[in-house]
Order: sequence, then structure tokens, then C-alpha cells
Amino acid sequence: MITLTVISYVLSISYAVFYLVLLYGLVKIVTKKRYSGEPQKLSVIIAARNEEDNIESLLQALISQNYSNESYEVVIANDRSTDTTATILEEYSIKYPELVRYVTVESQKPNLIGKKNALTEAIAISKHDILVFTDADCTPDSEWLSEMNKAFTGDVDFVGGYSPLILDNKFNQNIKNLERAFFFGISAGSFGLNLPLTVTGRNMAYRKSLFEKVNGYSGIGTIRSGDDDLMMFKLAPYIRNYSYLLGEEGIVPSKDRSAINDQVNLETRRYSKLRYHPRYLQVTSGLVFLFFILLLIDTILFALGVMDFDVWFRIIIIKSIGELLFITNYLKLIGRTGLIKTYPILGIYYVIHFLWFGLKGTFGNYKWK
Repeated sequence: MITLTVISYVLSISYAVFYLVLLYGLVKIVTKKRYSGEPQKLSVIIAARNEEDNIESLLQALISQNYSNESYEVVIANDRSTDTTATILEEYSIKYPELVRYVTVESQKPNLIGKKNALTEAIAISKHDILVFTDADCTPDSEWLSEMNKAFTGDVDFVGGYSPLILDNKFNQNIKNLERAFFFGISAGSFGLNLPLTVTGRNMAYRKSLFEKVNGYSGIGTIRSGDDDLMMFKLAPYIRNYSYLLGEEGIVPSKDRSAINDQVNLETRRYSKLRYHPRYLQVTSGLVFLFFILLLIDTILFALGVMDFDVWFRIIIIKSIGELLFITNYLKLIGRTGLIKTYPILGIYYVIHFLWFGLKGTFGNYKWK
């Protein structure tokens, strides 16, 4: 029992320190210099498959950017769609020929499956060195490209950004967005440390020259997901500096999938990539998994009267202090301080969520379009 308590204390303190280190990374991102010259040339890259319900909203958001039309292009890969996606893309390419272009993907290559194959096709016809990525079910803020431009100083090669989820149920939306805020905050803090932990393809950019230098998605092309984080890790040895979009502008809202099966598959897919991650991230995730297991055991022991309340409570408080110091500051930066109201619920839910999907992603299967 004493050994279990000591290990729980050590892991709880380590967990809190982890967040404090990431908080330092956030400070470094905030103090980074911003690009202030002429608008740089940007290529917005999207893969779309059967997105007739979403693609027009995305295109409207992209053609309405507060950014010089001469300084960016929108390149979309129509990935074997069987709905009216192709028709919508054709209409916009005719109406905005200097701004919107698309390529039709007829089949997959053996070494490039799914989205990576489509993105490769779009990147191949892009004109500019800075590639900016989002998804077909997103509606970027009107300042998105302007903020991306400011983040790309001369020595920055990779940029990430915040992407909140849109749900019908506001209560569920707030809980899920606080959970995702931790994800984006961890991403931003790790970028500030130049030691990337994660990123999302809904709001991400890097240089085409690096993509070509590592031969694109070769080596990771047969992995169903990972066009964002696995690609980032592949580029990492050649990335000089990272930056992150902070503030209330430059966000990229995305529609969340409401069906339970879709949600389960999505979360399983996210956690399934750990086996392909760098060793330092696998070790970090493993320690968090171990801490959450012990936290669950400690809670059961407390409920059974085996562990003293003071011991259990101190472990919870140490964990919460680290999380709250970090997330409250990140929420202020992105203008989402109201989300903190759901922290007590998330604090209970996420331990179970992480453990379940950590196991399911490692040993289970998932389906994806």
C-alpha cells in the first residue's frame, strides 16, 4: 500500500510538471516574432470524398478570406466521390478560375491509401511553397490565412492551429471542446518547445519543399490515418522552427460526427497511431496511461475505505493544479474561457476515455471512409 501511494504521488507530481513545462512552451509561442511583410504565397490543400453537404460552406469560407486573392489558391482533390461533390467543385472552378482548382482522383496507389493519396494529388498541382491544410467539413475563420501568413517567419517550417467542434447539443459541445482544447494546448506548448507531440490536419501548414525532401508520404502511405501527426514526425528532422496560431482569429471550426459508431471509430483511429509515434511520445503516453490506471485504483481503494481520504485527495489536487494552470491560460489565449465550467465532468470522464481508447486503439480495429 505504501509503495502504491508513493508511485501515485510521483506520477501525479510528474504529470503536473509535464503541464507546467508545456505552459512554458505556450509562453514561448506567444512571444515569437510575427511576419509583417508582403502577403506570402499560400496553397490551401483539401481532400474531399462525398462531401456534398459540406464542400460549399468550405469554399465560401475560403473565397471570403481577408487575404489578397493574388496571394493564395485553393486546391481540392475530389477523392472518388459518388455524390455531387464533383459538380460543386466544377461550378466553383469555373466561377473562380484564378482561385479554385481541383483534381479528380480515380483510384488509389498501392503505397498510398485513402486521404494521403488524395492529398498527394492536390499537392502535386499546387503552385506555392507554403501548404495550408484543412478538411472539407470545416469553415475557417475569415482571418485564417492572414494569421497563417503572420506565423510563417523566415525560419518557421511548420504551423498548427485551433479547431473547435460544432455539435447540436451545446452541453456535449462544451465538454468535447474542453477535451479537444487540452489536445490543442498540448500541441501548441510542445511546438513552443520545438518538441512536437501532436497536431491536427484541420488547421495545419508546412513547406512543400520539406514535403518533397522526405518524398511525401512514402513509408507511412499504407497507414490508414496520420496525414497530419505522422507526417509532422516524418518532417521533424528537417523542421527548423514551429509556430502556432493563438488568439481568437484564425480558428477552423469543424462539424463533429454525431453517430456513436462514427465517434467510436474516430477516437479508436486517433489512439491507434501511437505505435507509429516517436519513442519519447510513446514513453510519455505510457506514463500517463500508468498514472490514470493508478488513479482509478486509488479511487476504488478510497471508496472501499482502504486508502485515506487525505492521500487520495492530495493526488487529485496535484493532478488538477497542473491541468488547470495550463488549460486556463490556453483558454484565455483562444478566447474560450467559458469552457472551463465543464472541467469537473471532464476530469472524471477523460480518465476512463483515455484508458478505454488507449487499449482499443492499440489492440482493436476501426472503420473509416
